[in-house]
Amino acid sequence: MMNIVEMLNEGKVEFSFTKINGEKRDAVGTTNLDLIPASDRTTITNSESSDTVTYYDLGKNAYRTFRRSSVTRVAETA
Repeated sequence: MMNIVEMLNEGKVEFSFTKINGEKRDAVGTTNLDLIPASDRTTITNSESSDTVTYYDLGKNAYRTFRRSSVTRVAETA
């Protein structure tokens, strides 16, 4: 089974996580450059040893971060 970082690299991922303030956040994101608008593309490097993951939020059209340990749900999308 792929972890969320691998899934984000492959394509769009729908997931939920708990923000630091305790609020639940639903997101659809990716780190796959083919799915990020050309004007927003930048190389993202997520270390396996870090709890913080940077991704491109396809709903907000901006880069965001979450903590791996705060993820509550993960599902690949088409």
